[in-house]
Amino acid sequence: MSPASFTGMSLLDCERETHCDAVQRAGLSAQTTYIIVSDHGFRTISIKIHPNVMLRDKGLLMGADAS
Repeated sequence: MSPASFTGMSLLDCERETHCDAVQRAGLSAQTTYIIVSDHGFRTISIKIHPNVMLRDKGLLMGADAS
């Protein structure tokens, strides 16, 4: 909750918007799914998700992380 953290989050939000705009301009919005994650929130978690499991099961994960 510091000024530096708010500045960092603002910069990240601008990057997200830039990326989303590029996807839309490329005409890929309908086939694009965004998964936004963070591991630096420093809060107690109550739900833990493993997106690689779903991606692997659907044949969408390739490489070393596929196992």
